[in-house]
Amino acid sequence: MKTTKYLRETINQKVASQFKADKVGSETMLAHIIKMVQDAQGSKAPVQELVDKVAGIFVPIVIVIAVASFIVWHIFWRRQWLYQDC
Repeated sequence: MKTTKYLRETINQKVASQFKADKVGSETMLAHIIKMVQDAQGSKAPVQELVDKVAGIFVPIVIVIAVASFIVWHIFWRRQWLYQDC
């Protein structure tokens, strides 16, 4: 009997086939791929820690500047803009 390694599933509706599983469960290629993806998602790149620190400082500063700009515009220039003659 000739043996062939199958790397994927197959649908066979006409002929009876007999398969022998060489690897099952955690030994399969799919299990190894899933493990590598889980490991990659669970770890951070070294530069990511620096980026998180910079973003933790940069974003609040930008928000404070935006709010301060709005307040200054509202107090000093909004009234002039509303009441000027066209």
